[in-house]
Amino acid sequence: MIASITQEKIYQLEVQLLEAVRNFVEVLYDFDETVFNQRINADNWSAAQVGCHVVKSLTLIHQLVNGPVEACPRSADENIAILKRGMEDMHVKGKSAEILRPGTEYISRTLIRTATTEAEQALLKDIRDLDLTLVCQGMDFPELGRLTRYELIGFAGFHMDRHRKQLLTIWQSLNKRA
Repeated sequence: MIASITQEKIYQLEVQLLEAVRNFVEVLYDFDETVFNQRINADNWSAAQVGCHVVKSLTLIHQLVNGPVEACPRSADENIAILKRGMEDMHVKGKSAEILRPGTEYISRTLIRTATTEAEQALLKDIRDLDLTLVCQGMDFPELGRLTRYELIGFAGFHMDRHRKQLLTIWQSLNKRA
């Protein structure tokens, strides 16, 4: 069967997600609550907005992997390397989908941490309970089309790591101004 995912790959996916969440939350807590909602300039998000965007993304991925699916005609992890490379290239700035954009309201670190942990638990349950080889029908990914559950959850980890790096940049900029 072309679409199968080994138990080892499933385990690695769990570890990747757990590490991405842990690293992301650690950086969130580097921010003092007094600057967590502060923007470097009008063109950039605050740490709170980055956190809100990540939570919205994780929640959407959970909804997609639990939505309508179909059989996969290719290797279920075919796009993993492409997704990872795309998220690692910090020179390329993507445009967030409207539904994933944060608002401007005050957001606490605790709220983001709690929501991130809840989303993490939902995705871990998905990893353990769902057939990860199936293709999610709910969304076409830019340039790649529909992704498997495995690929979407993998993307969640890569996406969090990208935004962890963004948080570090924000933190460094705020500390230079202080």
